[in-house]
Amino acid sequence: MNSFAIIILVLNLTLGGEVSTAFVESLGNYTVTAYCSCEVCCGKWSHQKVQRTASGTVPTQGITIATSWDEFESGENLYIESIGKRFVEDKPSQHIINKYDGKIIDVYFDSHQEALKHGKQTLKVYKIQNEKENNMISIIKGESTFTAMEHNIHQQDGKYQLWITRPNGKSFKVSEDDKVEKIQELKSAIDYAIEKGEAAFRID
Repeated sequence: MNSFAIIILVLNLTLGGEVSTAFVESLGNYTVTAYCSCEVCCGKWSHQKVQRTASGTVPTQGITIATSWDEFESGENLYIESIGKRFVEDKPSQHIINKYDGKIIDVYFDSHQEALKHGKQTLKVYKIQNEKENNMISIIKGESTFTAMEHNIHQQDGKYQLWITRPNGKSFKVSEDDKVEKIQELKSAIDYAIEKGEAAFRID
């Protein structure tokens, strides 16, 4: 067998409180650094009214990583040794990508102190794909964009609500109406967008 052959593993990974089987492709060692939204880390991009990643999402600790989009597509799911699962939502400056020949991953943290604590490490990286993640879609609401793995209807206080679940397992409400038909129609529209392979869906 060629020594450069791709190694495919099957692992059980915890995803949003559930255990699912995922196909994992070993990508070897990467330089893994850390950043936050401050001016030291992001320069002029730190002055945005609403912080955005290169893909348009709101950067979130536990979800967001930045890496070369020549190596990975926006939204791809990676598993980083000792860190866990993260999603490609941002990208570093091109000179940083070139410095590491594309083998650089920047992990997002909420504070500069946490980013400094992480520092620079060399870690093994794996590419993950499973059935549940094939159903992900970006939900755009107002000025915010959220990656959704699931979307479900709930009833509370006589209202019908549509909730989405993010890759980190956290859920929140994105729409509410007195009529269940309105929420069912919205859910069906999102289902159709996923079926058609759309990357994003806007909720007015």
